[in-house]
Amino acid sequence: MGTEDALGTMDFKVAGDREGITTFQLDIKCEGLTLETMEKALEQAREGRLHILDEMAKALAEPRPELPATVPKIASFKVRPELLGKIIGPGGKQIRAIIEDFGLQNMDVDDSGLVQVSGMDSKNLTKAEEFVMALIADGKGEQRGAERKKYVGPEPEVGKIYEGKIKGIHRFGIFVEILPGAEDGSTPGLEGLCHVSELHTERVRNCEAFVNSWGTTDVKVKYLGVNEKGQIVLSRKAVM
Repeated sequence: MGTEDALGTMDFKVAGDREGITTFQLDIKCEGLTLETMEKALEQAREGRLHILDEMAKALAEPRPELPATVPKIASFKVRPELLGKIIGPGGKQIRAIIEDFGLQNMDVDDSGLVQVSGMDSKNLTKAEEFVMALIADGKGEQRGAERKKYVGPEPEVGKIYEGKIKGIHRFGIFVEILPGAEDGSTPGLEGLCHVSELHTERVRNCEAFVNSWGTTDVKVKYLGVNEKGQIVLSRKAVM
């Protein structure tokens, strides 16, 4: 038992700003508190809070207008969910091209239509968003990676299990190469998306953490075919 629990009668935490209290937490270890005790405690908390704010203001009087160049930035925007396929592209080609061309650290989409882009340069985040909005607008925008090399090789068999290689991890799932490209690198392998809902029989709350916990880039997946958006659909859950 520490001093607080053995000898104290009240554990009182108060948070706020110069205008007042935003939240507090109170535990008491006695039968009750007097109004005088509460008034004294709140006044002590106010004095302490203002002192801390004064010291903080000496170091930084107001928020910086922009984050430093060394700090990663993130931007988010919404699109109609039915347009996500155009952003991802066949086998994830489009989304990977956007990440590469705009120097992003990552780009995630979810089923609600939320798109998040992250990187060091806020201008590139804005450019990436502008490109995506133009891409999904009717008659506007050309897909990134449209001139990139395409897979040339045998077609996958529906229902067959493949020993694949993880090529990308996103919040919405992983991209897996199920058939290799040319040995000399002249043509890429065939990749498909294993949605986060197809990673395990139980719900996966954090795709990146879950996949990284495997400690390998090798994964067995079943080829389920091609969906209405032309995307290759894979499932790890189906082989468990």
